[in-house]
Amino acid sequence: MGSRKQISAIDAVMSLVHDIQLAKHENEDTSVLFMDVKGAYDHVSANQLLKVCQGLGLPRSLCSWIECFMNNRHLQLAFNGNKQEKIGVKIGIPQGSPVSPILFLIYIRNIFPEINIMRIRSPSYVDDVALSYSSKSIENNCKMLELAAEKLLQLQSQNNIQFDMEKIELIHFHSKRIDNYQDYIV
Repeated sequence: MGSRKQISAIDAVMSLVHDIQLAKHENEDTSVLFMDVKGAYDHVSANQLLKVCQGLGLPRSLCSWIECFMNNRHLQLAFNGNKQEKIGVKIGIPQGSPVSPILFLIYIRNIFPEINIMRIRSPSYVDDVALSYSSKSIENNCKMLELAAEKLLQLQSQNNIQFDMEKIELIHFHSKRIDNYQDYIV
């Protein structure tokens, strides 16, 4: 979700709350693993993006436009009237461009299909990835989310994506009391 007209982070949260409530109605617990794509726009590789676009079968003219959009860019910073020299930018998607969020979503799209096969839901918003799984036991949820996280971490290098390991959080949503929550930390 995200980067689309009239879609916000609230929509991703509402989708997650809906899933949690459905699971609760079925007497299931839901566990959610939150992950963040590190440096999202700043680390997009033009070559990898073009490879994904070509894999999608996008028209050659669109791929050429994306290549032009991503190449020959320069950055110049100015503070208090003092300008630095222009420097070439070789990686990343420009912040603030209306097309950048769309290109980023195309860029990361290849990491999700294998996760979705595992019945893992991913109501995510741009670079904030949420993986959720519901079952009758938190232990099972942890096992499934651990498998999904391992898969994402395997896929990150072949897709030129990096997850910020310091921003990973696991949350359990359940209606029963747990006396020893340490048993459920992955």
